Amino acid sequence: MVLVFAPVASQIKGNGGKARDCRYTHPMSNVTNLNQFRKAKSRRDQKARADENTVKFGRTKAQKSLEDARTDKARRDLDGKERE
Repeated sequence: MVLVFAPVASQIKGNGGKARDCRYTHPMSNVTNLNQFRKAKSRRDQKARADENTVKFGRTKAQKSLEDARTDKARRDLDGKERE
């Protein structure tokens, strides 16, 4: 965190050395780390891309287990009809 201090009354030009409230009339903005925004944007883009790929190529767990069960059954049926 970077601290920024307001100038003292004697440092303000045109003040004539008189003491006055030298706080800024508007709040100072915080220093922002642009890497945080860049990384957050990258994460959002990757998440969006992953969601698109899930819709295109993804299968549910039930679909995968059903396909595995059908493959195993087909293999068992073929092995049962094998000639010796």
